[in-house]
Amino acid sequence: HTRSFHVTGVQTCALPISEIRARAAPCELPSLTGADLMRQAKQRSGSAVGGLDSWRTYELQQLPIVFWDAMATLLQSIEASGVWPQSMLHVNVTMLSKGEGTEPGKLRPISCAAVLRAVWASLRFRQIKPWLQRVCPPSVFGEPLEQALEMSLAHEEALLGLAPALSTMFFDKTKCFDKLVLPVVSSVWSALGGPPGVILALEGFYGSLTRRFKINGVVGAAWQSSAPLQGCALSVAMIHLLMGIWCQRNESLGLRPRAYFDDSRVSFSASDGQAATIAWQEVQRFDEVSGQLTNTRKSFAVVPAPRFAPQVAAATGNALEVKAQAKVLGHQTVGGKLRRVAVSHDRADSCAATLQTVRATGIPPRQAERYIAAKAMKQFLYGCEIGRPGAHDMQQVRWAVTTALWTSTRLQRNPEV
Repeated sequence: HTRSFHVTGVQTCALPISEIRARAAPCELPSLTGADLMRQAKQRSGSAVGGLDSWRTYELQQLPIVFWDAMATLLQSIEASGVWPQSMLHVNVTMLSKGEGTEPGKLRPISCAAVLRAVWASLRFRQIKPWLQRVCPPSVFGEPLEQALEMSLAHEEALLGLAPALSTMFFDKTKCFDKLVLPVVSSVWSALGGPPGVILALEGFYGSLTRRFKINGVVGAAWQSSAPLQGCALSVAMIHLLMGIWCQRNESLGLRPRAYFDDSRVSFSASDGQAATIAWQEVQRFDEVSGQLTNTRKSFAVVPAPRFAPQVAAATGNALEVKAQAKVLGHQTVGGKLRRVAVSHDRADSCAATLQTVRATGIPPRQAERYIAAKAMKQFLYGCEIGRPGAHDMQQVRWAVTTALWTSTRLQRNPEV
């Protein structure tokens, strides 16, 4: 019923394969064609960074179909053998800031793979996406806005007495992509009926990949790691598969899990102390079998009333901070009846600053209207689908829009404005 793997630096990981197979569905991919690869390559930005094989995106986009037919044959043989050309097995890793400091653990590593490899990964991800949606529960694919609406409606039902009040634990993973264990992902992939050629190609790629850090134009020494590349479409598929197992397990226990890539949450009745304990135990169990690590410094719980805080604190051993409200993935989560006054003020100020910039640059009125509708108004209204902003904030934004679009001379000619 279980398969175990031992990976350097990770404890032996045991996955309930028989439980995972319950959602299995065979995935048969079409053979790669030059036309499909060529079409996928043209969808990339021409300025997209290339790899160390000396090809750039805009160069490959100019090549005829005969080239792409040859590349389709090459990639098909890679999926059959798992062996990649040496020129594709070297990547530079650039460290991007996450706004948390300059320590290595607080930076995001982005790898620049060969363009042909990136085109192949994007194409195969697009082709396996229907399969992912069949084998993973719907709770894995919710957008942040959809999840915010769902949570807001659940709290509204609780306030109206139509459903029990909910407590929610929010989890953040430390270096999620770096801690993906390829044998574990491969086991899940196979158990769910994933296409064997794609996972074989990935195993061959990461088993031979050489990486080098590139910082300020200086390239470091070569090093090896089997961690999937951040920025690769198929790495996203791996995250979906693992988080799908976690969501499926929690749903079977009567909890309400949701995941957006590596950011996850689980809701349960606020009065059910046992549910809180189970939710915490399940995230620890998931970390143990998957190789992931929950960042308790960034994870927290939101409760609908202060009286429920000790219950959640006891369930987690005080590992999670307990809050009445929090900002999650761009939206404000409120456990009780608190209002989002501060958030509304901040967004009104941000929108007004953008509108002031529009006015100062002297953009023609019609172009300014389109920019304001596409940029400035979204700054103000994002996350306000449930409750409208304050009247003072709306008046501030209305006045800022008027002054951005109408000069004093035009206003004098149009007093109705």
